Amino acid sequence: MQAAFTQTLIVDDFPNLKKGIYKTYQEFKFNSPSIPLEYEIQKELILYTNLMSTATYTNTDTAYTLNIDKEKTNDIGTVWGFCDGTNVFINRETSVSSGKVIFKPYSKFYKILFIGRYCYCTVGYRSGGGFTYGLLGIDFNSGELLDINKKRLKKYISKDAELMQDYNNDESWKSRTDSTCFRFLKLYSEKHQDEIIRK
Repeated sequence: MQAAFTQTLIVDDFPNLKKGIYKTYQEFKFNSPSIPLEYEIQKELILYTNLMSTATYTNTDTAYTLNIDKEKTNDIGTVWGFCDGTNVFINRETSVSSGKVIFKPYSKFYKILFIGRYCYCTVGYRSGGGFTYGLLGIDFNSGELLDINKKRLKKYISKDAELMQDYNNDESWKSRTDSTCFRFLKLYSEKHQDEIIRK
């Protein structure tokens, strides 16, 4: 039986994260997982390949899987993510044929690093025989997934003139593009909590 949504958004009740599996974005948004999390969480180190020189690796990250059998994943169906009571993880395992997110025993989940007006995390994408990585943002109001890079970031923070000035002058773009993207997305989110639609 699916649990009724609480009226409290997860951004307003972060100290009280509820452990469980989210079937939908709405369940995440309202801190209301509908399925108990009764499966062991396993960590998997991801080596991201450098597409310019596939014999080397440029970055590492941790993906998470659930120790669950195929029959059970078929019974559960679509899964958006899960919460272990401390952190939230988003499912980004996609079907090769359809491109849609699927839930299988091998599905990889990624830890959401910040929850606010815009949430964000790093995710792995299958590419040939390995993985490349990308920066994923989540529009908290709509649940839309946002492919983030320096250029696209401007679209989401452009309303804040002061922040845009810092964006244009920040020297860290030269060496730390990923962390700088996340820093500006977090700064914007913290300054503009009033943009969150609370319903």
